[in-house]
Parts: sequence; C-alpha cells; structure tokens
Amino acid sequence: MEFSAPTRFFWQHHLEQVADWEDVLIVDVGRRDDDPATVLRAWTAWNSTVPGALEDVDPITGDDSRFVKDDEDLFCEVALPSVAHPILGDASRLRLTVSRRA
Repeated sequence: MEFSAPTRFFWQHHLEQVADWEDVLIVDVGRRDDDPATVLRAWTAWNSTVPGALEDVDPITGDDSRFVKDDEDLFCEVALPSVAHPILGDASRLRLTVSRRA
C-alpha cells in the first residue's frame, strides 16, 4: 500500500477511544392496567439483559423500579451491568432522580 502524503498518527484513531464497556439503559415509563391515572411507574433494564426485540417486551422487566422520596424528589438506583464491575466496582449504581418542574 502506498501513500501519496506522509501518514500521521492521530490519538482519536487509537484504542483510547474504544469504550471499556457499553450498554444502554432502557427506562420504560407507564402504568399497570389497574393503576389510577395519578400513578406512573418506571421499569429499568440494561439492553444486554433483554432477550430478543425490545418491542416484544412490555414492560421491559417484570419488576418496576422502587422510587424513594428524598426531600421533594424521588429517586431510584439501577445497578450497572456486570461488565462494568471490574472497572467501577461491584456496588456501582446509576441514580435516576425525578423532580417537579419549577
């Protein structure tokens, strides 16, 4: 292979740009059939844990996330997928916070 111009090394083309792990958090917001209109729930799952097509799974997981009241906000914590544990630790979590609009 010949190059007509001198080749250069660019860091953006090197492995440092490859993620150590990747996944997508799916947050499915809705109600159960018997919930009143004032109730909203959120079901969370990492894409890597959902078998098959996402559109075939509703809600995305069997258990809804347990939100906890923290002052005026609600929050829940989602454990990171196991592939992230060697990097961020076994107890690593993502915190989702729901706040009233001002």
